[in-house]
Amino acid sequence: MTSIRPLWSGYIRAIAVLICLGVCLPLPAQATTGLVWNWTPDQARRYFVQTQVRLPEPMLFLALANRDVRVTEFQVNLNLNCVAANALGKKAWELSCAIDDFAIQAAPISTEKGRLIDILNEYDEMLTNAHLELVLTLDGRVRTVDLEGIDKRNKRSDIIHENLRLILARSVAGFDLRLPKKGDDRGGPWRQTNAQIAGFPSELGSMGAVEIDHLVQSSTNTVHELAMTGRGTMSSGEMIVVGNQERPRNLFEMAISGTAQFDGAAGELVSREYLVDAKPTASSMDSTGTGVNYVQAAHIVLVKEGQQVPAFDENAELEDTTNAGKVR
Repeated sequence: MTSIRPLWSGYIRAIAVLICLGVCLPLPAQATTGLVWNWTPDQARRYFVQTQVRLPEPMLFLALANRDVRVTEFQVNLNLNCVAANALGKKAWELSCAIDDFAIQAAPISTEKGRLIDILNEYDEMLTNAHLELVLTLDGRVRTVDLEGIDKRNKRSDIIHENLRLILARSVAGFDLRLPKKGDDRGGPWRQTNAQIAGFPSELGSMGAVEIDHLVQSSTNTVHELAMTGRGTMSSGEMIVVGNQERPRNLFEMAISGTAQFDGAAGELVSREYLVDAKPTASSMDSTGTGVNYVQAAHIVLVKEGQQVPAFDENAELEDTTNAGKVR
């Protein structure tokens, strides 16, 4: 089996300095304007997206046949071709994003080694003619993520479809980068709440709140360098009853940091990298010191006309690094 190569390890040194946003980073001398998406009907943009997720609780990967495997980590590579399909009023667009290429590597729990690769290849095949539908506001909020083009013939395939949607939602979460009101930062930071990057790949949804502060660090011509840092407490939505009261099974204290480039003249995201590191709280069932951190790392790059995207690795089963063989 292949050992997992943590995507986040390359980000930690580069973005550690952002933890002190608002204290250590100097504010720009003047306001930055033009921080707003610009789409025209049928306009297309291509993006290369790489995402890696370490799960606090194993996620069930199902095959169409009666087989399933519990997974503790996964990494997805995507080539997306997003077209502006429908204007939703004056403030949002529905984007149809064809999945031009897809590759997935994932780690099963230690007791289920050797059973996952066929499922990963099956998922790859299922996504051959699939596409994502996103609703993206002009100020950078991703409102919905839907997966279309997959045959849903029975209840099991419905579950697989939703699992794939949740996996791919982690990949496109990075497009949810709130921009300042009317595209003008007024020379200072602005705040985003309830960001998609803080979510869990859970059919139960995500609960809690995060606050992320964004800041324009510098500008080169029309391309603006953004920094972000944030904190909050989130839950995957799973509930338990304690003393006749319902509460989340696990709560996670999230630390979020990252960078982005936005082209104000073109009205487009040029790139984004971020790291989400979430530790279970002391009151969680999987408490600090005994549980597994929920970690996400992502890299998004706009692919210009004529540019080549990196070659994808083959789908692969990876080695579990979370010691999750003890799962309930």
